Amino acid sequence: MAKLRAYGQREILRVERERGLPATDDLCSWERRTLAVMHNGRVLEKLDVRFRPDAFEPAGRFHSYGWKVKGKLAAGKTPETFRAAYERAGWRVVPA
Repeated sequence: MAKLRAYGQREILRVERERGLPATDDLCSWERRTLAVMHNGRVLEKLDVRFRPDAFEPAGRFHSYGWKVKGKLAAGKTPETFRAAYERAGWRVVPA
């Protein structure tokens, strides 16, 4: 699992997308994906979900899968081009 502040990394940009899942999905009723661009070009991803209520958890349960390294910005790409592309795709910019 990646740490947001490992090796002195600084976060430059964070985007996220939330969506409710249809009732046909077995386990989850909601999910949020968050992407963070670091100063060294690494892109980290985090997935948060809300599990549906069941016999063991009558109120449902929130779970975060933690930060994972998704990849690195392509050569010649900047955080501004990353931001523009994800905003066009419907992601929301979150203050870092």
